[in-house]
Amino acid sequence: MIAIELKGRKALVTGGDSGLGAATAKSLAQAGADVAISYRYKSDAADQVAAQVRSFGVQARTIRLDNTSDTSEVDAMFQQVDQELGGLDILVNNAGTDGARAFCVDSDITAWRQVVETDLFGAYYCARAAVQRMTRQGRGVIVNTSSVHEFIPWAGYSAYTSAKAGLTHL
Repeated sequence: MIAIELKGRKALVTGGDSGLGAATAKSLAQAGADVAISYRYKSDAADQVAAQVRSFGVQARTIRLDNTSDTSEVDAMFQQVDQELGGLDILVNNAGTDGARAFCVDSDITAWRQVVETDLFGAYYCARAAVQRMTRQGRGVIVNTSSVHEFIPWAGYSAYTSAKAGLTHL
């Protein structure tokens, strides 16, 4: 492991309540960063990750974010990070969904749009809010969690693969 010192830095991990997001939140904390963990449904899981983050001697906050593609919810989340952590240095855009499997001809347009809006638009809205803060302070890092399926097609998941390809170029 590469030793990285993040003492005093403030991080936000969207979708930080499980999987890669939870592992990332814990790694950031181990490096010394205070961490905000956004979640959609699993408040207990987010609370558990926050407790693990705190075990590294840093601050942790959980923030419910129902819809990353709702700019008012995203703005409220970033305001909460500002108030509770005192700013932002690192954004990890990890929240996402793959949606229901359906071939294009059979896909539900509303469901397809929801995946793209969550995985691509949501990441853009979060990045935009983060860059506004980072520009003022003259520093910051944004990490977008993508997928191998941006390069390798995944049959029945055209919205997901399209959104992840767009996210890489974002």
